[in-house]
Amino acid sequence: MDECATCHKTANTTTTLRRCANCQDVWYCSRACQRSDWKEHKLVCGYTGPETSRSDTPIPDPATNAAAATQANESDEPNLANSKPKIVLLSLAKQPWFDDSYAPLLALLKAKADVTELTDRDEAYDLFTLANNTTPGIVLATDQALTESKYSSLQRKACEYVRHRGGTIIFMGLFSSFARPPNIKVLFNAFGLPWQSGDYHRTTFEVNTAAAHVSTTALVPSYSQKALHLAYVERGNAIYLPKWKKWKSG
Repeated sequence: MDECATCHKTANTTTTLRRCANCQDVWYCSRACQRSDWKEHKLVCGYTGPETSRSDTPIPDPATNAAAATQANESDEPNLANSKPKIVLLSLAKQPWFDDSYAPLLALLKAKADVTELTDRDEAYDLFTLANNTTPGIVLATDQALTESKYSSLQRKACEYVRHRGGTIIFMGLFSSFARPPNIKVLFNAFGLPWQSGDYHRTTFEVNTAAAHVSTTALVPSYSQKALHLAYVERGNAIYLPKWKKWKSG
């Protein structure tokens, strides 16, 4: 049975093992255990790529979890018909009424995807630094936490997760209600985007047929909503556009 190379814990309902992505031979139960063992392991690992750690101890990224590794070993051809997308709710600044307010949406997500929720900073850090390169997940940032200065190091790792590991982060839920406009600008600048907080009003939105990165064929053609708009979004990056407004960058 696989066990953590540092503390020798085995995988169970409360412990998930992640392995070194470079050599694929050694397992760890946490970032701390991986970091503790790295000075010795690097001598046999042969890792020469970029290192990701919030301390001075280098750690290769990413790592895979035990369940994914077991599934991959059992079959070279994954059963796509039975697989569901994996979605993580990142709720570091979660409000006590969030689950009730978004109950219909959460129910739909759980019916169509494997949904987990992270409310702990260290778990979020592990998500962004130990994620599997080949199967990046979808992260729904449900609040404003990544815009706050106390999460600045996590924000940097989130940027790396998206820009270098193929991850997807969608800011939704309470994000627009609790994020301060100046912080929204700083956040998206960190992702290399010029987006800023824009107008706040009700209008009718129509699907943008020129959207470049997603298929819009299954989306509702239009809807009415009172919402905070984003400014300085390139046309190809917008999924819905205000019906009344001729397009311009801003």
